Amino acid sequence: MRTPRGPLDNRILLTVLAFLGLQVLYFLCVTVLFGLPVPRLAVFAAVAVGYHAAFYLGLQSVRREFNLESTGEPLRRMNLPLLLSFLRLSSVPAVLFLFVSLRALPFGLVVVPFLAAVFLTDLLDGLLARALGQETRIGRIVDAAGDYLLIFAVTILFGVYGLIPWWLVALVLVRLLVQSSGIVTLYRRKGFSSLKLTFLGKVSVFSTFCLYGFELAEHLHVRLLGAPRLVTSLEFVTAGILAASLVDKILFLRRELPAASEPEPGAPAPGHGER
Repeated sequence: MRTPRGPLDNRILLTVLAFLGLQVLYFLCVTVLFGLPVPRLAVFAAVAVGYHAAFYLGLQSVRREFNLESTGEPLRRMNLPLLLSFLRLSSVPAVLFLFVSLRALPFGLVVVPFLAAVFLTDLLDGLLARALGQETRIGRIVDAAGDYLLIFAVTILFGVYGLIPWWLVALVLVRLLVQSSGIVTLYRRKGFSSLKLTFLGKVSVFSTFCLYGFELAEHLHVRLLGAPRLVTSLEFVTAGILAASLVDKILFLRRELPAASEPEPGAPAPGHGER
């Protein structure tokens, strides 16, 4: 018997396939317009297929979270804030493609507008969700996953291309490792209630995205915004925020993980549950 939520499964699949199609079309357009090697297009198309397959499987693993936060009502369709979060998470292969092709592309004409549009979705999805009363559990998960995957990809690429110092790369990656491993562990033990947003966590994401914008401005020799002294100062400010956020997250996990391992009152002891 088909469940009432069956149609949403089809919409999830179609949405992921649509974003995959957009990725491949984007790769194709950039390849044709700027004469990039065709084998590179084939490689990144294959990467995009694998990435979006993992994206779809990840969504299926948290299928129970496709609910409105306010009422717990199951979603019947994809709303606009959720699609913007999906777009940001879907864009990671395109970011990789652009940076690998960096020397053959007009940086200010292609790379900067694309990254600006992707980063803008981080602002718009939350604002729209609150304004339209469309805050969802899955939206919070995808929003965070999109932020961290995008920061991870851009950090590696900025480090490889020398746009940020390696000590900052290391700090960002350690922060992401602690965040992701801790939250995944908590989610597996406690479920959605463990996904708590902290002020320092929000500030660390926002400051990292802002810093990367200024780093691009310096790379493009933009006056004032790209001033080397300003960018260097912002690197140290962002590093301080990341360090404070890292300490805050470690203390949070030390407090929450032992509690998550304790059985709920009245829960059956291990080995005595239903079979």
